[in-house]
Amino acid sequence: MNGPIFFSTMSTLEKRYAFDSRISGIILIADNISQFMLSPIVGYIAVRFNRARLIAFSEMFLAFSCFLTAMPYFIYGPAELFVHNGNNNNMTIAANNNWSLNISNTTTTTTTTSTIPILAGPSMFQNRKPFELCSDDNAEMNEMKCTNNRGHTKWLAVVILFFGSFFRGIGFTCFFVIGFPYLDDNVGKKNSPMYMSIIQAIRLIGPASVDPGITRKDPRFVGAWWLAFCIVGVLLFIATLPLFLFPAQLKNASVKADKMKKKMKAAGGSIQALKRFLTNPVIMLYLAGSIFRYIGIGGYIMLKTKYIESQFRQSSSSASFITGTTSIMPMAIGILLGGAIISLFRPSTHFILIYVFIVEGLSIFTLGSGMFLGCDPLKIDGHYDSMGRFALNAPCNQHCSCTVSSFSPVCGADGRTTYFSPCYAGCRQMFDSNQTLTDCSCVNDVNSQATIGYCQSDVDNCTNLFTYLIVVLCGAIVSSTARTANALISFRSVEPMDKGFTMGAASSFMAILAFIPYPLIFGSIADAACLVWESSCGKTGNCWLYDQEKFRYYFHGACVFFMALGSIFDFIMIFFADRIKNFYDDDDDNDNDNGVNVKNNIDQERQPRPTTIINEKMGKQLSINFIHQTEMCDYNNHHHIEKK
Repeated sequence: MNGPIFFSTMSTLEKRYAFDSRISGIILIADNISQFMLSPIVGYIAVRFNRARLIAFSEMFLAFSCFLTAMPYFIYGPAELFVHNGNNNNMTIAANNNWSLNISNTTTTTTTTSTIPILAGPSMFQNRKPFELCSDDNAEMNEMKCTNNRGHTKWLAVVILFFGSFFRGIGFTCFFVIGFPYLDDNVGKKNSPMYMSIIQAIRLIGPASVDPGITRKDPRFVGAWWLAFCIVGVLLFIATLPLFLFPAQLKNASVKADKMKKKMKAAGGSIQALKRFLTNPVIMLYLAGSIFRYIGIGGYIMLKTKYIESQFRQSSSSASFITGTTSIMPMAIGILLGGAIISLFRPSTHFILIYVFIVEGLSIFTLGSGMFLGCDPLKIDGHYDSMGRFALNAPCNQHCSCTVSSFSPVCGADGRTTYFSPCYAGCRQMFDSNQTLTDCSCVNDVNSQATIGYCQSDVDNCTNLFTYLIVVLCGAIVSSTARTANALISFRSVEPMDKGFTMGAASSFMAILAFIPYPLIFGSIADAACLVWESSCGKTGNCWLYDQEKFRYYFHGACVFFMALGSIFDFIMIFFADRIKNFYDDDDDNDNDNGVNVKNNIDQERQPRPTTIINEKMGKQLSINFIHQTEMCDYNNHHHIEKK
């Protein structure tokens, strides 16, 4: 739950603490650093300790990460507002983090500044406008903000979020590296597809949070992002406590566990396990395909909320809600459906690999279609300077001392031109009754009036959101039906005793080659499409406005590219389907119960093999007896000839 919530709130966190997408990428990388560091160790020691208790301890780290992630809110408080008094347009009020107001009054010939506490809480903001109007006072107010150290990136919040992500990685690593093999060993291969699909689906589902505050349609809206983390942290803590009481092995799996320990002792240590891992062609193909595929999928999930917000003119809360309902829930449904299909129909390994390749191809097609399902770019009043940068300053607003500390779109009188803020439209006054701005020096109109919000023509012409969501929803459901099959392939293509080590080693490779690079790659893609950056006190923060066409093509093009590379390896893996044995039969059904040396089954080069492999238990025993009798006949014949 923690992970999806973190993705959906990242756009809000960027606005609240003024950092860009590259910083977001670094924060997201933290959980993969812990995963890379711990996965091989966890995978190797998992079978030597009580796995249920290891999972319980890891989930405690996960609960702690939730509370740590919410901590910046309790340190910095609610978001800062920059407001103008509705009754006196000469008075500018800026709320600081200690719930006090810095008031600058210019009704007299000299400017007076004072600070008073907000005794009545939010009621003090009634009749005040959360917009930056054109005023000669703006420069002084901006200098005051910088003096109070409130106008740039909150680096303490960034550090806390980084370590919250790091501890989340510890929890996820132990849960999946240990949890999936623990589940597979205790429920049997026939039932494990359904149980695995349930676990994967639950991971995606998180609670919905309600974001109070200013109107949700405001692009600067920052709500109660921290609330969901606190709720999930409490739920995780409560749900983890019973795990401490679970045994290392359930009763039905105790005999299998004893056999597994004997096999591991005969098979050698971690070096031999690593050798078997690296020389397994199915695992290598599976890993290569997964690396490229998850770079594309991870990047898409990372930027989807931001993309919907900027491309389809949605608020942060609306974009987060849309992301959850069209990505997380459909993926959960697809995973459950895929697990049920495998459990009920038990398709062949060859069929499963072909199916995985086909559904991944459909996913690529649906994502690629997103490049053609966007909206026409906003007609923002501005120009490109000599350096190729988008500039908002114009002769009509040069006296306003406007800033780009917040994005508050304003529609001009023509109903087509959008201004970045009332200040950049040159507006000096505002009326509450109809949200009308007056005395706007940049608006080419007799009355010099403008209205708060996007132009209605931009909203009416942006009609592709529903189509885009339907296409993405269908692609997410179909693609997710292959997730359980992918997980099972990694288990069934290795020796049962190597499942824990394989999960750990694969997680490390995925972390270093996929999970760490993709936030940096897609963070840079988002930043490359930015038109207007938040800027305070000479420092750059988050992006307020994107080049919509560039963002659309860069974003979907990168996802399609990486997922297509992954599908190439999925296609090659089809030709190795015969190497994946015992997809549905339990391991103990295929063990030799008559004391055959396990080491001879591991070191294949030392043991003659029959030309035909028979998978049935009796067939294996007959084959082994046949080999033994043949060797004895050869020995007796040779000994008889020497006597003669």
